[in-house]
Amino acid sequence: MPFFYDATNAIGQGWIDQIEFQEGLMHPGRGLDRWGSRWETFGDNPWHARPDATNGGLDSATHGLIGASQSTTLTTTVVGPKKLFFHWKVSSKAGYDFLRFEMDGEPAVAPISGESGWRPVALDIPAGTHVLRWRYQKDSSLNFGQDRGFIDQVALLRPDYGLGLPAPDPGGTFVVLPVRKDATAGFFIEQTTDFVTWTPTGTGDGMVTPRFTAVNLILPHPGPKAFYRMKFKPEIVYAIENAGFEQPVVGPQSFANNASGWGPDDDAFTATSFVHIIGFAAAGTQHLS
Repeated sequence: MPFFYDATNAIGQGWIDQIEFQEGLMHPGRGLDRWGSRWETFGDNPWHARPDATNGGLDSATHGLIGASQSTTLTTTVVGPKKLFFHWKVSSKAGYDFLRFEMDGEPAVAPISGESGWRPVALDIPAGTHVLRWRYQKDSSLNFGQDRGFIDQVALLRPDYGLGLPAPDPGGTFVVLPVRKDATAGFFIEQTTDFVTWTPTGTGDGMVTPRFTAVNLILPHPGPKAFYRMKFKPEIVYAIENAGFEQPVVGPQSFANNASGWGPDDDAFTATSFVHIIGFAAAGTQHLS
């Protein structure tokens, strides 16, 4: 039922017309593992989250079925510079029905079609405001496969995210490890001496306090050599509207909720992550590479 509202005797006027709700569709941000962005969908059938374990988690984002010569679009606006990561796949008529990704209206990567399987994409977003757009578009005839595009694990990170050079204490007591990250959950630090066994650093599961963006971690000295890696796991990221909070209190998906507007996704904790590795070795100690 259309709803009309007319505002008069004010500085301006505004109207709202024909609000439509579709029952049973989950917000696409849930399937994208990216709650901290505003997502918009338009076209012949909207994008939404759906259960999907094929990429190591529990859900992904896709769209409703569309007909010949139709299309459906998912879009968001970002401010760079950023590093963009995402996974996508398509099940369609090869060479005719395409899943495309564009930045500011121009193709950013080659489109995919057919039975692609999950593929990772990594792009540099330059400084300024940019419109990102994923679009599934069909030709004028025939359906093949699931006839859908899929997107998962969208991550937008500061361009210099990662670890700085570790600085071992000459007395062999501690190591100072510089960390650069975004003000969000999902960044974990682990260490190894043999590249076989990785253990969380610090306390608990090794997650860095979410509100920190640049911090020097003081870690126990491991001996003559060590390597550290920072893993970003988008599946457990929470949308953060207020930076006045601390690190998780129980487990990797339990947080001291001191801020409003947090929205958890449901993906598995062990799914895909993005990794940066750095290390040190004392003089005369064989390096690992």
